[in-house]
Amino acid sequence: MGFMEKSIFLKVLDGDVPGEVLYRDDDIFAILTIMPHHPGHSLVIPRKQVDKLYDLDEKSYRKVLDFAKVLSLVLEEIYQPKRVGLSVEGLAVPHAHVHVIPINHIGDMDHDKARPASAEQLSEDATLIRAALQERGYL
Repeated sequence: MGFMEKSIFLKVLDGDVPGEVLYRDDDIFAILTIMPHHPGHSLVIPRKQVDKLYDLDEKSYRKVLDFAKVLSLVLEEIYQPKRVGLSVEGLAVPHAHVHVIPINHIGDMDHDKARPASAEQLSEDATLIRAALQERGYL
C-alpha cells in the first residue's frame, strides 16, 4: 500500500488537533466525535489506519467490537438512553471506526441530526466517561 495521510482520528490521538481521547491501548483508541448526534457519541478506532473495518486483522477487529461493547455499557449507565446504537459506515473519514451512540428514538442515528458540540460539552462528557471507564479498570 502506498503513502496514506494520517487520518483526523490519529491527529486527535497524537494531540496534533484538539479532541477528547477517552481510551487508548496498543491496538485501539476511543474519542468523542465533535459532531455528536447526542451527548456521549463516541468512536472506537483501530490504531492501524485501514479504510474498512473488515480489512482489519481478526485481533484488531475483535478489540474494536469488544471495546464498543464496554463503551456501550458505560454510555448506557451515564446517559440512560433506551438503547446504545452502533454504526459502521465510514464514508466521511477513510479510517475504520465504529460509532457508539446513545439513542432514544428511531432516527436518532441519522447523520443529518448531528450538530457541533462545544469544547465545554465535550470536556464534561469526556470526564464522565473516563471516570466510568476507570471504575471498570480500563484507565
